[in-house]
Amino acid sequence: MLARSRSSRQLRSSQSTRVRQQGRSPSAQPGRRPARPRVPVRTAGLDAYGDRGAGGKLQGFSRRSLCPITGAGCPATRGYARRVTEGVVEGGLGPAADRSRTDSSLPGTSGRLRRPVVGVAMALAAACCFAVNGSVSKVILGTGVSAERLVELRSAGAFLLLFVVLLVVAPGRLRVRARELPVLAFYGVAGFAMVQWLYFLAIARLPVSIALLFEFTAPVLVAVWVRFAWQEPVRRRVWGALALSLVGLALVAEVWSGGSLDPFGVAAALGAAVALALYFLVGERAVGQRDPVSLTCWALFFAAVFWSLLQPWWTFPVAAFTVSTDLGGALTGLDAPVWLLALVMVVVGSIAPFLLVVAALRHLPATRVGVVGMAEPVLAGAVAFAWLGESLTAVQLTGGAVVLAGIGLAQTSR
Repeated sequence: MLARSRSSRQLRSSQSTRVRQQGRSPSAQPGRRPARPRVPVRTAGLDAYGDRGAGGKLQGFSRRSLCPITGAGCPATRGYARRVTEGVVEGGLGPAADRSRTDSSLPGTSGRLRRPVVGVAMALAAACCFAVNGSVSKVILGTGVSAERLVELRSAGAFLLLFVVLLVVAPGRLRVRARELPVLAFYGVAGFAMVQWLYFLAIARLPVSIALLFEFTAPVLVAVWVRFAWQEPVRRRVWGALALSLVGLALVAEVWSGGSLDPFGVAAALGAAVALALYFLVGERAVGQRDPVSLTCWALFFAAVFWSLLQPWWTFPVAAFTVSTDLGGALTGLDAPVWLLALVMVVVGSIAPFLLVVAALRHLPATRVGVVGMAEPVLAGAVAFAWLGESLTAVQLTGGAVVLAGIGLAQTSR
């Protein structure tokens, strides 16, 4: 009787187990890992915010970096690609700390309906702000303010404004772990401090548009670096991008006539391109766990600290910013306080375009935002021509177009 009862219980247990297993999917059988749901995948943001556990195909080219200093964009490395689900946060220099949800706590990152026209308008507005900033900065440099003091002021001012924005909107984003500090410090000094400083040195000696053309070749340098240094595959078009960039720069510099450009200015512009490429590479490989606004905020902080150590604030030439200066060029006869021009440089030339780019990425893929951002050298040249009277020869204009074509190929070469 006891044996029959035990046999009956074993039979019922076996039937119950069979029923439960039949209700499962094939991938949920004992000994097999449950399958994750497959969801639509797309590339979103300057750097993708995504969850490695999300379903879908791994996007090999889903991350991008975009420089909040000049607006230049660059494709990211395959090794740090992210899976991005539909509707995740857009905009950023690194994935959000919490990759499993949509983050609406940052400016421009709420998951609204995508409007491509609005995105293009925002990206163009950002390019216009960066373009105007070139001429504004050149006028300030013309008053005798050094490039070192100007970048010190720009870094500190932009940091304070972003810090206030985050403190009001998302104070939790300001938290920094001790292990992040060395990387953030290097990122801020090598990327932000050096790029801005070399850019200011370049525009003080070169037309603004030409300085930007040299600097915007950074994506080409990045693509070549990852191919030979990191041994990552790139598309064949990168070689066309490199050739076009070199030919275009040769036309811009008019090398056959011994060079019509200031050698020191050219060296500074090329140095800015190298620093910008380093900025992209460090951003892709080392700084990948912070949201875009807080990352930029802390990078600007370390850039400001770097220049403050070299040039203490108690030696800052306050008197140089309390005077008025002639705006020059087409605006000769009009004066403006230097401090007002500096405020325009910080707000209109730094904070506003960065937030516009972040907002544009709610409506457009990062690649398109980067392509729209390539209008900056053209717009900067137009502003400098209309305001400062800077002009380029027909050959230089042709070279500029060739360089932009090369940059466009580099943007999609990885």
